Amino acid sequence: MFILSLVVVLLALVSLLFIRQKRPLPVPLKRLGFVWMPLFAIFLATAFAFINLLPAAAQSGGDSVTVEKTFSGGGTYLQVQSGEVFDYEIKYTCALITVGANCDNATIIDDLPPELEFVSFAPAPGTAMTYDPVLHRVTVTFPDGIGPGQDGLTAGDTGLVVFRVRFTPGTLGSVTADNSATITATANNNPLSDTSGIITAETLPGTFQMTAQKSY
Repeated sequence: MFILSLVVVLLALVSLLFIRQKRPLPVPLKRLGFVWMPLFAIFLATAFAFINLLPAAAQSGGDSVTVEKTFSGGGTYLQVQSGEVFDYEIKYTCALITVGANCDNATIIDDLPPELEFVSFAPAPGTAMTYDPVLHRVTVTFPDGIGPGQDGLTAGDTGLVVFRVRFTPGTLGSVTADNSATITATANNNPLSDTSGIITAETLPGTFQMTAQKSY
């Protein structure tokens, strides 16, 4: 595309040179449509400017992965008691238009805020979910999702994973925890990624939960 554009621009310059000198174009050049080259060059420049304004996903052909994070029920804001367990839901999609491509090695990463404790995962067939207590990170992968030995998602795959968290018992009221999730993958060796919007959980004002253990 770049080489074609360069050739068109050079031909347009030749046409402009003849026009500036008020000399008629040679018949062979007229037959090739050189008289229209300046206008075509302007059109081409406008097209390139428009392409550069497009989002990266549109320029790469429309292949994408998407991730959306909400609380159970679809909300993005939740008030809970300190120590009360609640659910995070993560919806994901492998949206590809390139024929034969897959979302290779698709991975969802969710770094939990320090105010929260991880509790458990809800079963989700076809996924492998792990929690790293050192990084305080939830990771979701899709083993053999494309085929034997090929981790990831096939074009059009969509799904939902759920895991449970809570504010540390004893957390004071009106404490907030912001969170989002990110999905990454490759399609035909092109990197793809998406990050969800931030959702917020908050402890109810003026309430907290304490736990006690009695020993004898």
